Amino acid sequence: MSQHMHAPGPWIARHEPDDGGEFAIQAANGIQVALTIWNTRSEAANALVIAAAPDMLAVLQELQESASYWSEYDVPLGIVDRINAAIAKATSLSA
Repeated sequence: MSQHMHAPGPWIARHEPDDGGEFAIQAANGIQVALTIWNTRSEAANALVIAAAPDMLAVLQELQESASYWSEYDVPLGIVDRINAAIAKATSLSA
């Protein structure tokens, strides 16, 4: 499994009214991470989810670190496996 680094968070979705249906996703260092084109509210919402990705990954990693202290009766069945799978999906490059 190879690890890769994403652009530093937080990421923000910038929408300039003159740009029409575009959201530019920018990292904290100003690097453009993605550009999304949208025509509907649900497509615009995708830009916000992309912008939240580094924050969501950080929360999942915190949960993963604390999972060894959880009782199997305190959390939903399979949640640790789902946390691990989501982190792997966000941090692994497929060959």
